[in-house]
Amino acid sequence: MTDTVTSYIDARFGTLVLVPGMNSYAGTANWQDTVIDLHCSLDDAPSLQQVLPVAHALWQDQTAWQDQLQAGAIARLLELKNSSWLEEDETPLTAADFTARITLLSVTVYAGGGFDFLYHDGDLFWGHVIEISGSLENGVTHADILG
Repeated sequence: MTDTVTSYIDARFGTLVLVPGMNSYAGTANWQDTVIDLHCSLDDAPSLQQVLPVAHALWQDQTAWQDQLQAGAIARLLELKNSSWLEEDETPLTAADFTARITLLSVTVYAGGGFDFLYHDGDLFWGHVIEISGSLENGVTHADILG
């Protein structure tokens, strides 16, 4: 029988705990002064050491990634909000209004450079979660509402 490492201590993220049902390691991390959930997926990786460099790269340059994430959300979801999801008597939102209302909940990173950022929508889309995805190589490539 092989011993499975059930927790790992990372210098940047602290303790990450194996969640077998999710096939990932999970912990918390500080992104732009907000504590969020961090998941390191093992779906395409035999070990955590192949996934952690993706998280480290994102956290190394949070400001640039935050700018890309916000730009991706605005480019892909602001028009949708303003054309189809306005409440009665609600005025169309500006880009600044839109990004001010979303709140980061969690980040999942994958071997090979992929990532998913999940946001609370601030009731922009009546309580749906916003997912912004991409990769270290290609930047933000997808944004959508879930649920």
